[in-house]
Amino acid sequence: KKVQKVGYDGWLHTPKEIMALDAKLSAAGIELVEMHNLVDAIWEDRPAPPTNDIYTLDDAQTGKSAADKLTELQKQMAEKNADYLVLTLPESTNWLLNIRGSDISNTPVSLGFAIVPQQGVTRFFVQPEKINPVIQAELSDVTVLEPIEELEEALTSTTTDAVWFDDATAPIKLVNIAKSV
Repeated sequence: KKVQKVGYDGWLHTPKEIMALDAKLSAAGIELVEMHNLVDAIWEDRPAPPTNDIYTLDDAQTGKSAADKLTELQKQMAEKNADYLVLTLPESTNWLLNIRGSDISNTPVSLGFAIVPQQGVTRFFVQPEKINPVIQAELSDVTVLEPIEELEEALTSTTTDAVWFDDATAPIKLVNIAKSV
């Protein structure tokens, strides 16, 4: 009997979703395979990713500095033996870094991904057009802004198994990259 396969885009599904789907499909002899999104390959007039400016909020607006939030988070990571935390939700990255943006209509967030080390400097990956000297200076005490194209390479440089992801929200593509190290 020939094994049937179903492809999925790892950027669009979480580990939790894929585990549940795999359990159901494997019982029917169907194998899940991560692949490139075929729609992306033929989408000719795809809109560009948002490149709206990032802006910072002061401590009076947020109640706590980003530096204090990071210190508390890194302390929790140390207690749980996590070397890195990867944040994939804009609500999480924006709250942690005390930033906002206008990348999504009616939602004051700036899109990006963060890698928070247990020790050291947080890295925030965004569209290159968002990186400018003003925002870099404003965020220099809490994060380094890097082009989003460097995210996958950054994950491969985390030579540890102790990388935290939220399996209900993180793209499985990123989890698989970190696990393949």
